[in-house]
Formats: sequence, C-alpha cells, structure tokens
Amino acid sequence: MNYKKIVLSVISVAVVAMMIGTSELLQQREIIFPEATSVLVGLFLSPKRSWQVSKTRIFVLIGICSALGLMISVFLPLPLWIKLSIAFTICQFILLFSRTSFAPLISAAVLPVMLCTESLVCLFAAVGLTGIILLIYILLEKLHITEKEEFIPLPPPSKSDYSALLVRCVAATACICLAVNVNFLFAVAPPILVAFTEFTRKESMARQKPIKAVGLIFICALAGALCRYILTVRLNLSLTLAAVAAAIIMVVILHTFKMYLPPAGALTILAMLVPTENLMIYPLEVLIGTGIFMALAILINKKRNKNENHNYQTNIPNCAEKPAVH
Repeated sequence: MNYKKIVLSVISVAVVAMMIGTSELLQQREIIFPEATSVLVGLFLSPKRSWQVSKTRIFVLIGICSALGLMISVFLPLPLWIKLSIAFTICQFILLFSRTSFAPLISAAVLPVMLCTESLVCLFAAVGLTGIILLIYILLEKLHITEKEEFIPLPPPSKSDYSALLVRCVAATACICLAVNVNFLFAVAPPILVAFTEFTRKESMARQKPIKAVGLIFICALAGALCRYILTVRLNLSLTLAAVAAAIIMVVILHTFKMYLPPAGALTILAMLVPTENLMIYPLEVLIGTGIFMALAILINKKRNKNENHNYQTNIPNCAEKPAVH
C-alpha cells in the first residue's frame, strides 16, 4: 500500500472517529450519519471516484435529501413502509434529474424516516459532515494527494431511464413493505437501497461479480456488528472505539477485495445505530436484503438487455427488400 492510500485511509478512519466521538460527547445519536462513510469510500478509498458528480452537487443533494427525509418523518402520518417508499421514490427522481450517479443521496432521505427522527440535528449533521469531507478533499487535491476529476453531467433522462426508475420503485416498494411487516427492517436499510440503485446501473461492476459484492457488504456489516457487540456491549467500552475498530477493518477488507462499494462503508457504521437487541441478527438481515436486491438487479438488467436487443433488431433495415424500380 503506497503512502497516498495510507494517508487517505487514516483520514477516513479519523472522520469516522470524529463523527462518533462527537455523537457520544453530546449524547446525540442523530449526529451519526452512516452515509458519510459511504462518501469517504467513494471519494478517498476508491482509486477512482465512485460516482459521476461534482463536489458542489454532492453537498447540495445531501442537504436537499436530508431535509426531505426529515419532513417526511415529521409531517406524514402514514405507516412506516409507505413513508420509506415515498422517500425512495422521490429520491429516484432527484437522482435522475440531477444528472449524476450519486446514489447515496437516497440514504440521506431514507435514514431519518427509518429512525423516525424529528430533530434538526440529523440535517445539520448530514450537511456538516459532508461539508467537512469535501473541504478535506479539496485540501488533498491542492496537496496532489488526490487528483481532480472532471464532472460531465449525465445525458438528459430518456424513456428507458424512466422505465428503469419505475421498475426499481415497484421492486423496492414491495421489498420494503415485506421487510417492515415481518420486522426485518434492516434488510431494506438505507445503504442497501442505495446499493440496489447502483446494482441496476448499466455499467455496474458489482453486478458482474455478484457473489463477491454481496459477500463484501455482508462482511463489512458483520465487522461493524461484532466490533460494537464485543467492545461496547460486552466490554462496556466507548462506541467511538468500536466504530474506529470497525472502520479500520472495513478499510482493510475493501483494499483486500479490491472492490470499493460505498454502501459497504455505510453499513459498517450503521451497526452503531442498530438497537442492541437486533445487533447480532443485523448482518443476516443485510445479507438477505443485499442478496435479494442483487438478484432483482440481475433480472432487471437481463430484461433491459432483451428489450434493447429487440428494439435494435426491429430497427435494422431489411436489406433483402429491394426498392421497386419505376
């Protein structure tokens, strides 16, 4: 591992320590924003930026979606599964119209809904942590530790993009409804919904190695759960220590697998928010949820390829038909 990787890994762990430490110091669990770890993975740990997005759009999108999630949590008197589905669906449109591939914005909206948050602290924490990460990233660019990457907006939404959005929303809503009603909530945890969105992208590398991708996410979630259980629940040590240990293990796992999936980072730290009674079943919920969404993504992609091939063949001119000669 070269010195740049070491520096970026240390900074990533330090940001996690700052986030959890501040939460413990102020006794505000809403300060814990697991998707900050996802942003760290995508910007710092991955050899190439994980999304087609600019720094400004990351900040704005996280702010908008965090506010959206808080408003849904506070002002919509609906069953939880409906509120989660609404947050997911609206974020799909935001993602499409933002002309970026920054799927973590979904988690920014879904997390406060899932945790039934009513405090503005979660909004300030999400925006503040994202801002800190981006400022560090800008500094690292100036020091030439990270390289500047040009942002090219994605093409305007096409008919096929809307079709894919509809299929994703229907599939996610069905899974959310089932998970909530059988009390298997973390099978549709916000980072897993982010992963599902990323799995369904045409160019998704994770979908090319589904077992490896699902296994990586499961191991990271397991690392988070075990670190918290052993260090905090059993040994009564600080949650910050557990989060730092989990973050270090997560960094090692990502570099070992050479697969840098941002949702894996978020699910590592989400373990710090899971109710203690659900902590040891949390990795199993993550495994089942991620596996089901990966299977759905593979089916959706096969259907999309089949439709595209059919449309391509339909548009090929029939060369055997010669024009009439007059």
